[in-house]
Amino acid sequence: MITQETLDTAGEIIGDALREKFKEGLVFDPIVIERAVDEWGDDYLRVTVVFEGDQKLLDPGDTITLVREVREQLLDLGIDEFPVTWYHLKSEWDRWQRQDRLRAERRKLGRRRKNRATR
Repeated sequence: MITQETLDTAGEIIGDALREKFKEGLVFDPIVIERAVDEWGDDYLRVTVVFEGDQKLLDPGDTITLVREVREQLLDLGIDEFPVTWYHLKSEWDRWQRQDRLRAERRKLGRRRKNRATR
């Protein structure tokens, strides 16, 4: 089982890799890692990277290769789930968090309705 401590360590690994790749101009904080399940029932890691700085410096070619660079270290931690990374500007982070909470509430409400319908 993956503990919160393991997820925190994974966040540190990803943060270190990002800081190494983007030495100046961008600050990455926080990096939030959550276990998730996609619509096909497959487990994955949802990695949310919140950053400050010029978004133009966040080169897609560099962000795409991040997973490949940290994958071995994550496997060494016992994390088999594939990391899927989202990047959000710090100035928009509060809005994203509110939307995530609303989506979670809607899913919960939908499950309750479905359970009532099957009773």
